Amino acid sequence: MERDDAIARLTVADDGHGVAPEDAPRLFQRFARAERSRSSEGHGLGLALVAAVATAHRGTVSLLGPPGFGVVVELPIGKT
Repeated sequence: MERDDAIARLTVADDGHGVAPEDAPRLFQRFARAERSRSSEGHGLGLALVAAVATAHRGTVSLLGPPGFGVVVELPIGKT
């Protein structure tokens, strides 16, 4: 986690197989799952919840590096 006067930045790296570029735009939608992950457990809610919390706190969430290598969550610090 990094922090400056205005933003707290949490970076989460993923060392898995990544996400296909065509799946990347939907990753933060509820119940969206990458094509490769359809055979595994999960409901496709994790990143949607992260995005909802970040948005509720006037922050952002985005993919890190090439599609599927992690996410970056940025939240404002200070007065609301």
